[in-house]
Amino acid sequence: MGADLVGYLVIVPNQISGDMVAAAVAKAVETCDLARTWLRLEQSEDTKALDALKLPALWEHENLTPDDVEDLATMGEAECCKAVEETIDFLHSPDSRDCALRSIDEDRFALFCGEMSWGEEPEGDGYQLLKRLFLLGVDEALGIE
Repeated sequence: MGADLVGYLVIVPNQISGDMVAAAVAKAVETCDLARTWLRLEQSEDTKALDALKLPALWEHENLTPDDVEDLATMGEAECCKAVEETIDFLHSPDSRDCALRSIDEDRFALFCGEMSWGEEPEGDGYQLLKRLFLLGVDEALGIE
């Protein structure tokens, strides 16, 4: 048994408009509200309401931990706005050792963030930032494929 390369490979637009940023912040706030609702229902043990709650598909496919949900639940609008701004800054100037980028054409570039893993989640800054981007559900709003 050996190590695996674990990471995210995304296609990022070179230009992100103000409308895209506003949509991303709104989506992040919505996602964090959903996380708070999920935690509240889980603590109340209201299984019927919890089962009826529509969770993002990605939450079901990611290794979503209780800590991830709690982190999202503690984020208010200001923290969501800051997270989106940090994401955009990082995407256009990735300075983490776990990242590599290549231009695709004049409008887009490919970005990979990840590292070798023996079963644990990668700890690199780039990987963690892209994980947060997807957990917040802002990828589509920012034009990220």
